[in-house]
Amino acid sequence: MTILDSLQLNDPQREAVAAPGNVVVTAGAGSGKTRTLVARYLHHLEEGAPLREIVAITFTEKAAREMRNRIRQAITDWLKTSEVSKTSEVLPRSFWEAAFADLDAARIGTIHSLCAQILREHPVAAARLSIKPGFSVLEEGRAAVLRARAVEDALVWAAEDDVASRLFRPLGEFRLRTVIAALLAKRLDADPAFERLSDDPLQGWADALLEWLGGHLDGPEWRAALDDLDRLRANDPSDKMEMARQAVLAHAGAVDEARRRGEVGAALAELAALRAAATLNGRKSNWPGDTLTAAKAGMRALRDYFDERLAPLANPKKPAAWELDEQVAGLIWALHATYWQALTAYERAKRAENSLDFDDLESGALALLREPRVRAEWQQKVKAVLVDEFQDTNERQREIVYALSGFGTLFVVGDEKQSIYRFRGADVTVFHRVQEDVARAEGQIVTLDLTFRPHKALVETTNRLLAPVLDEIAQPGRPYAVPFAPLRAHRAKPREKIAAPFVELHLGLGQNASEGRQAAADGLAARLIELHERESVAWGEVALLFRASTGFPPYEDALERAGIPFVT
Repeated sequence: MTILDSLQLNDPQREAVAAPGNVVVTAGAGSGKTRTLVARYLHHLEEGAPLREIVAITFTEKAAREMRNRIRQAITDWLKTSEVSKTSEVLPRSFWEAAFADLDAARIGTIHSLCAQILREHPVAAARLSIKPGFSVLEEGRAAVLRARAVEDALVWAAEDDVASRLFRPLGEFRLRTVIAALLAKRLDADPAFERLSDDPLQGWADALLEWLGGHLDGPEWRAALDDLDRLRANDPSDKMEMARQAVLAHAGAVDEARRRGEVGAALAELAALRAAATLNGRKSNWPGDTLTAAKAGMRALRDYFDERLAPLANPKKPAAWELDEQVAGLIWALHATYWQALTAYERAKRAENSLDFDDLESGALALLREPRVRAEWQQKVKAVLVDEFQDTNERQREIVYALSGFGTLFVVGDEKQSIYRFRGADVTVFHRVQEDVARAEGQIVTLDLTFRPHKALVETTNRLLAPVLDEIAQPGRPYAVPFAPLRAHRAKPREKIAAPFVELHLGLGQNASEGRQAAADGLAARLIELHERESVAWGEVALLFRASTGFPPYEDALERAGIPFVT
């Protein structure tokens, strides 16, 4: 018996923990991912990896403390057993006592704390990036304050500049402020995007769109559907299906002509008109033989192809306006100049405090790890890299962990369905890429789908609700889409007194949105009292989730009126 046996892992968890090389674990909610991470960490210790040479990366400082405590507790529990001294197969008690004592020095923390450590350990190389020794790390709140001040300075400058002041008319002050703030918050993405722009960005956009359209409209599926419609003809030219057929073919020809002339706006408009004209009404008596059926089949094929491939840019209900792109192209360099003013002010404010924000930490650490000497040094002293919540990482963070691990000792855990931090730069497609990279490198892909939190009836209900909403098969053309993956329940029944229904949908009705929200809040409060009194649901077991904090007030009022204690 070893320390891993004491953790009572199930078979998929044990497979993930013991797998050699690179491992990706897709862990559903409540499936024991933290236990699996802790077990992998202990496994590396058992295999002889020095504690300081195991890097564990978590999404938050709180998660890092939890992981460290879980490792500490596992070692404590193991030291209490008699197996430590009984079996010759296990490591001696002194080994685990030393690991316990050194655990505070373990490299367990956030990606940003690790990046800061890399920069501090290479002050000369960091200085070449204009990073001074003794820098501090800006908390997110402080960074937001400095960015807001920088944006205000940029708007003052823009109002007085002859060219940049033209931005206020189409955008207005509020939207211009929002745009500049968004660019500044994502400057590591914004800077290369601006650098890729040509002197005539509109022509570049037009070329890209025409190439995209050509890839879809010159393909065999689209052409075959048009050819099928072209071969068919009704006996009565006034038949609705015949009129739709002729209109579709006319618009298709106009689209091709607009593409030939390089007129993107006209091509998109004709495409939208084509889709609007693609109706299926017709009378069989107006068509020879069974040709109406064939015409409808061709029209359906055309519509299905359009809706799958072309609708994002040529939806007749939400038509694209190329005129807006023309307007933006005329203002893009004024926008860049205003953004540059904000960026300059923000960088100046950080230099005054000798501080770095999270983007500085990531970009600086990555720049150092791209240097062969620095990368080799870190790969020499890092034997394993473990990453939690990998669905909430970005491309820079992927490069960092690849560089640290040499892409040979990487262990990542994530769940695409729980990716909720896109507003902080998280990109779920990065997790998909790592899965593909690990599979190509013949690493292990392990799925943890047994959840220990909800009971069987609840899990089965949510599975049935989500299956029609999420695609069941991954789509190569939509790497950001998360396919449905059902969970299995470890717990057969709910606890005593908890009764069906386990999923309820409540709709609040009123004369307006405000009344509807208040009705929904009052109804929920009444239902919570029922659950509390009849099914012994404790108030501390109830959580209310909202899209934004602006949704709190009516529910806070309803809970107060009902005498339900709450914390926001």
